[in-house]
Amino acid sequence: MSLTVHVEYQYCQHGRKTVQTGSDLVTVDEHTDRAVLSVLRLLHPHWEAIKVLSSSLAAPPETTPGV
Repeated sequence: MSLTVHVEYQYCQHGRKTVQTGSDLVTVDEHTDRAVLSVLRLLHPHWEAIKVLSSSLAAPPETTPGV
């Protein structure tokens, strides 16, 4: 089962030393830092020194009854 996770992370652009921070929603098979890190590496191969600061399950989307 896939899970949507809200993740906050730090990274450096390839060849640069400036540390950037960001957050995003990613879909993973299991809620572990390792799984989140793997997805971030696949999505952003030009990032280096990626560090997961926090991750939490995203709220499920609200559904409208009868639609």
